[in-house]
Amino acid sequence: MRVGLERSGRKDHRAVEGLSARTIRYLHFIIRRVLGQAVTAGLLWRNPADAATPPTAKEAKPPEMHPRDVGQLAAFLAWAEDASQNFAL
Repeated sequence: MRVGLERSGRKDHRAVEGLSARTIRYLHFIIRRVLGQAVTAGLLWRNPADAATPPTAKEAKPPEMHPRDVGQLAAFLAWAEDASQNFAL
């Protein structure tokens, strides 16, 4: 399942890309908690998500941020001044 999500889990305009390890780990957390509640309520005997192997925390590390430099910011602000009604914001 994990491999399928990593290869083609997207349903938007970037469908050729898969889901990130961070997204898969987050989805596993949610599904595991929901199925855990089903076990507590007696609807399931065991939690099938416990058998899954989600990406590790190291694999799911957020991508490194690359802030814009002064020149790029100046170019963006010059463009936005003419192109956006919300420039003052």
